[in-house]
Amino acid sequence: MKININDPIFDSIVSLQEYNSDDYETPYVIKLNNEDGEILCIGVEHSIDPLHNNYVVIESLFKDFIKKGKEYTVVLIENFKPEIESKKNMIKKYGESGFLVWLSNKYDVKSICPEPSPNEVMNFVIEKWNFKKEDILLWIFLNMLLYALKSQKTNIVNNADNIINQIKDIGDSIGIKKSFDEYLLYFQNKLNEIFGNGFVFGNKNELLNQEWNIKEIEDIQNPFIKKTIINEIGAAFNSARDAYIALAKIKLFEEGKNIFSVFGKNHVVCQESVLKEFLKRKKL
Repeated sequence: MKININDPIFDSIVSLQEYNSDDYETPYVIKLNNEDGEILCIGVEHSIDPLHNNYVVIESLFKDFIKKGKEYTVVLIENFKPEIESKKNMIKKYGESGFLVWLSNKYDVKSICPEPSPNEVMNFVIEKWNFKKEDILLWIFLNMLLYALKSQKTNIVNNADNIINQIKDIGDSIGIKKSFDEYLLYFQNKLNEIFGNGFVFGNKNELLNQEWNIKEIEDIQNPFIKKTIINEIGAAFNSARDAYIALAKIKLFEEGKNIFSVFGKNHVVCQESVLKEFLKRKKL
């Protein structure tokens, strides 16, 4: 999907660094409409418990929403569309996204996943913000490292090889083209520059065979924290994703569709001003 990153409408996206969950009720529901149709967005704190109140609220609002005409309704699924299983399994495996797919199938309503591709998000971040590409790669590396450290399902060698290969591929794709050990040295020096000496990454063979402070890695890459350039990059990736998802809603609305969606609460809050500005423009 083509996006105009210079459109000021996307400047109204709320950054995760400005978002405070406690400022918004849960679930967070917004209903926006005009004579052309309606956009209903439900923001949740994710749960895979089939008895959670999320599913009562979603189903109730969904049944009411499709009374406007199933043929004009599109349901938006966060992350990806899983294959249909039982209602219980869909929730236990995939949470609200699985439940929405199940509901859409049961009531014969069209559903799509509006998520942008990784390349689209990357290009948006590079073009919209003036981050150094190596710093962008550092944030991605920390995400991968954190996942690998938390994952006990797969062996360390496979996790390390996966990180090495992906970082090299991403670096090549954005025009850096360095060896992985060169990246590691840059990452180490950058973090020591920000936080003071203390980070020693070694080489690729030592990557996961050393003691890591998982809480420290979490905080460094956390997009909700407003502390360093690395946190800002994480927030930018989230804003880029929100821009594409909001644009997908706008395009569908312009095609005459009523839109029903359930996403994490922060995404609904961060996109709300974009959707309101779009409807405001429609009135002009």
